[in-house]
Amino acid sequence: MLLHPSDEQQHRDSFRSYVAAYDSQVEVKDINETPNFILLNGEIVSSRCDDVLLYPPFQDNYFGKLYCTNFRICFIPLAQKQPDPCCSRSVIFADEHHVPLCSIASIYYSPSPIVSHSSASPKKYRLMIAPASQLDIISSIKIYTKDFRVWTFDLQRSQFAVNLANNIYHFSRPSSLSNLLQLSCEGFRKTPQSAHNALLYNNGNDWRKELLRCGDSETRWRICFLKSEISQQKAVVPSYPFCVVVPSDLFDVTVYENLIPNWCNGRFPVWCWSASNGSALLRSSACNKDLNAQELWKKVLWPICQAHPHRRPPQVIDCDISAVRISSSFEKLRELCSLDSRERFTEKEKEWYTLVDDTGWCALVFRCLQLSSKVIHRLIDNQRSVVVTDGDGFNASAVVSSLVQVCTDRFYRTITGFSALIEKEWIALGHPFGLNMFGCTLIATIPVRILSVYCSYVSLFQHSRPKACTATFLLFLDCVAQLIRLNPLSFEYSHYLLIALWDLSITGLASGLTCNSVNDRLTLCKTAPTFPLSQYYTPKYCLMFTNVLYSANLLLGFESVPVIRPSSSPIDVQFWDECYLRWVQPASIAVIF
Repeated sequence: MLLHPSDEQQHRDSFRSYVAAYDSQVEVKDINETPNFILLNGEIVSSRCDDVLLYPPFQDNYFGKLYCTNFRICFIPLAQKQPDPCCSRSVIFADEHHVPLCSIASIYYSPSPIVSHSSASPKKYRLMIAPASQLDIISSIKIYTKDFRVWTFDLQRSQFAVNLANNIYHFSRPSSLSNLLQLSCEGFRKTPQSAHNALLYNNGNDWRKELLRCGDSETRWRICFLKSEISQQKAVVPSYPFCVVVPSDLFDVTVYENLIPNWCNGRFPVWCWSASNGSALLRSSACNKDLNAQELWKKVLWPICQAHPHRRPPQVIDCDISAVRISSSFEKLRELCSLDSRERFTEKEKEWYTLVDDTGWCALVFRCLQLSSKVIHRLIDNQRSVVVTDGDGFNASAVVSSLVQVCTDRFYRTITGFSALIEKEWIALGHPFGLNMFGCTLIATIPVRILSVYCSYVSLFQHSRPKACTATFLLFLDCVAQLIRLNPLSFEYSHYLLIALWDLSITGLASGLTCNSVNDRLTLCKTAPTFPLSQYYTPKYCLMFTNVLYSANLLLGFESVPVIRPSSSPIDVQFWDECYLRWVQPASIAVIF
């Protein structure tokens, strides 16, 4: 059908006038507009949405602007809101409305608008497993964090919802530790690489001091240097520091030729601590040679026996807790405790104890305490050295070894001692925080040498990147919280210190609790100390780290018991609601976050 020229002109005019009328109603937003919060060095705003409605759990909703940077998401309320004193803990960012992107566990989105708080049911949301298409409709997003918080944002008034969701998804899933702003040279001050000796327990002096503190000497134990012949800046065992302690009768040739190649990830037995009776605590991974495992163990157990004052044979205790089990239990725990409405809380409250038991988390806590009690019995009562092992040498052995030292050494029940314990057992001895917490490593930037141990180390990190968080560190902190609850007069620190450590470990701000090893920290030139925690938290909050009952006990002239025996009854393990339910107001947890 042909149009008359005058009709055609009329149609063109009507179309042009329609577009002009629509454009005049759209306010152009400048993403480069200066945000209403202070950016960290190297932090940039990647996306912004205006007219966003935040649905805080168990509170009234309110409008504001939502920013996404390469470090965090930040919600700025339009109306001036009095800051919650319970949430004002961090000296780096505001706890109440700022979320570090690496602390995000999962992101859900919905194409349907939120009508009311109750309509934001998780059933209406889809898990975001890939970047959204520009054709997708995202009306709201629900973000679950590793500290069990839930953030629900209504984005239906914003035209940049898809872009915002994609940026959050991208920055919350770093492919490498070097992609984290917290660990990039641009984000924080670069430390000279020559400072590697400043890292605790990465030099012989720190290990000698620890030997002397435990009442042992270098006549029975010696410092073993694990440096590559090719590069003096790289360790032979990537997850170990440059120096470890081994029996004096265990020679370097045996370590390099028999132990490192035949222990999983090269994590052969190393000394951790000695009791006053001369019995020693060691930890390692499992021997990966089934056929001649007994012969290989003899090569290391005999020198350990010779290092004992009475030449008593050591015992090997295997920790039967896998990283997969820890990951699975934590994911169930997080799903259970991430509540954002009274309806969901009421629904779960009816069968709460059954649901808690189904997570398996309390069973893991009890198993760790049970294994620790077994090791303490061998060390103290039987006066025999013990080698604590697990499959990969990274997870359960670290928990049990640390708990044993907390229970048997008063020093580790002080704030200073507990900090030193984490520096030694978790940071120096290479707990993979980056892999467990954020699912990433620095494997692409670490040169692989000719030693076969590097191959196994690469294989481990490339093929076992967990989808869920493997919260081994939280498992340890939970166990310590149980000990504090049952022995309140024996600990200088309170459970607030434990909660602060967990919260810090999911932010990526402390390189010691973010990298997978000392090797990672040296590669990234991040050697700043992890402690004291006052560099991350406000002075008022740090005051709560001290246990007043312990201080009162000291003033009265009483000493804590020399050895704490973990309970052998599972009934004594209680759900750590001060940590897991602190964001759930109906739970009435009397705790300052």
